[in-house]
Amino acid sequence: MNRLVTRAGSGSHHSKTAKTMRRFDSRALYAALETQRGARRMTWIQVAAESGVSAATLTRTRAGGRLEVDGMLAMVRWLGVSVETFVREVPR
Repeated sequence: MNRLVTRAGSGSHHSKTAKTMRRFDSRALYAALETQRGARRMTWIQVAAESGVSAATLTRTRAGGRLEVDGMLAMVRWLGVSVETFVREVPR
């Protein structure tokens, strides 16, 4: 039992003293969308229609704004990459 308590209490990456946190990088997502859009010779309207998000969502992504989870997942799916591609460790 002592062993279990020691393991549970040590090295937790969820502690309040963590110096970094994970953030989604919407600007990096936009850059990837722009690269893919150009490679496929598509307009932003075509990207919006094919990915299932609105043009306004794409605009918010370009500005680095907050995204709704459904829209973010749709854009990442359209790119064919994992969400973790756009997750960054940043200082608290």
